[in-house]
Amino acid sequence: MRKLIANLILCMQMMLCSIVLMNQANAEEEANAVLREGSHYEDSISGLVIDQTITPQGHEFFRAFVNAWSNQNGSTRYNVVVYERPAGRGANKVWVEYRYRKLYSAFVRMSKQSVLEGMGTYAAQTVRQGITAIQAEELLNSRDMATEEF
Repeated sequence: MRKLIANLILCMQMMLCSIVLMNQANAEEEANAVLREGSHYEDSISGLVIDQTITPQGHEFFRAFVNAWSNQNGSTRYNVVVYERPAGRGANKVWVEYRYRKLYSAFVRMSKQSVLEGMGTYAAQTVRQGITAIQAEELLNSRDMATEEF
């Protein structure tokens, strides 16, 4: 009898855990979908530049990117993330994303600080142009214009 009760309790705990995990997974999927759509959650906090770099060279690239990015007009309206991952042969890949879109990508090796500063400046300009292109594309593909033209 005790084994039966213990098994029932174990089954109920497992069912409860699976329900909680399913609800958590659904909540995470919904949150990711909302962020991908560019909802008010992304717009409520702006001007973030998130550092996901892992090496000293990656951190130096990030610092150079942030310096160039903050000098651009209107950069505080956008959230971007700078990533870095090992790529082999003494190099790491860095890239910058805006709304889950990769706008800049390069390989970083052990370089002089001036080289990394140049890469960061170029990356900031490239990302800004990419964001402008995304916004223009969103305006051209808006539902308001589509219904008027056709």
